Amino acid sequence: MRKKFSAKRCASAALAIVLAAAGMTVSAKPEEVYAAETVNEKETAGDENNSRATAEELPADTTMLGKIVYGEDENESDYYKFTFKGKGYYTFELENYELTTEMGDGWIMTIYDENMNEFLSYRAKEGENVESRKIAYKEGTVFYIIIKDKYGKDSLYNTNEAVYGLTAKYTEDKSWESESNGTTAVANVLENGKINGTMVKEDDIDYYKYTAKDTGYIKAYVENTWGDVDNVEDGWLFDTYDKDMNVLKEADAFTTVSDPCYCIVKKGQVLYFKVSSKAYNNDFYSPLDVQYTLNVSFTKTVSVEKEKNDTFDKTNTVKKSIYGVRGSEENKLDVDGFKFIAKKTGKTKIKIEVDDLKYSWKVVVYDSNKKLVSTKEISSNDTVTVKTVKGKKYYVGIKNNSNYDTSSSYSYLYKVTIK
Repeated sequence: MRKKFSAKRCASAALAIVLAAAGMTVSAKPEEVYAAETVNEKETAGDENNSRATAEELPADTTMLGKIVYGEDENESDYYKFTFKGKGYYTFELENYELTTEMGDGWIMTIYDENMNEFLSYRAKEGENVESRKIAYKEGTVFYIIIKDKYGKDSLYNTNEAVYGLTAKYTEDKSWESESNGTTAVANVLENGKINGTMVKEDDIDYYKYTAKDTGYIKAYVENTWGDVDNVEDGWLFDTYDKDMNVLKEADAFTTVSDPCYCIVKKGQVLYFKVSSKAYNNDFYSPLDVQYTLNVSFTKTVSVEKEKNDTFDKTNTVKKSIYGVRGSEENKLDVDGFKFIAKKTGKTKIKIEVDDLKYSWKVVVYDSNKKLVSTKEISSNDTVTVKTVKGKKYYVGIKNNSNYDTSSSYSYLYKVTIK
């Protein structure tokens, strides 16, 4: 048995008039009122909301008022059914509506998925209000919220029929992720190059699908949007995969901003991005409810490296300049090969533009007879100068300086220009 209230908060103009007439100060914010039902000992099961089957619908941005009143049931609970709508996120708030201090050990608010698997649980005690983490699921997804006393009917510490308020607060955000996106099959589609998300649970995994609209290169990275480094604990991991789930850039742990991932892409090429907690399945060390943003920018250009180009007969032709990427697992021993036709007899400059490298690269140059004519180690922007003969073919190779060089944890975009 329970006594139920269900009403939108509204202003009581009449109350304000009475107070004013009595000479009492009237707050600019209207008082909030509700209409109560009387307790009915013969209340039917259909009028109750003490089971999943009879759960009451919880509308968005509407406060549902209720109280736990015990009849024969020693474990009285109030069930609510919530259906996700719109694009954005929700938080569920349970409040001590009447601000009473006579509420024993308070209520427990437990959130369940459609199959009644426990999702999150919170306790409101000693007059406190609690608000859940941000939760964003695909439209039409159903959750259940159950409100009950911390202890049962016979406890000296039950809530003494104190009134609670339950609200599903909606924030519209078209750039927010939609759960469940824990596999590539249900990955969120990255439409505008930016999407926000959170780790809603310690075992949460977020996948995003990106499809290149043209040929060029992309830069992808994840940042801690709120800049809160005190509550991110061990931080996130950021991985990049091709359509067959081959690693393009391995997990990169970060608390503020990840190292960027660069990828050469062709029109229609599919990539997957994965964001997860470094302390996977560990609630204490996970960055729960801290907003992150996945950013993906695209630069269109036809002058891009084409793998595999690690042998003389498969080298890419450079007319003026070309972009390449190094850093994937396979590139530990990979060689990026290019060829050009000398436009003059004399000194030709091979300019390589790249951010500061964690480990150095080696640039090698061969003549048309495939004879080594130059070797140079570089660790940032640099230029290799070689003697050339007009009309002759030359080969340029870029490789790691050792087997301990660039691993898949690093990703570098570089540009080769022939002058």
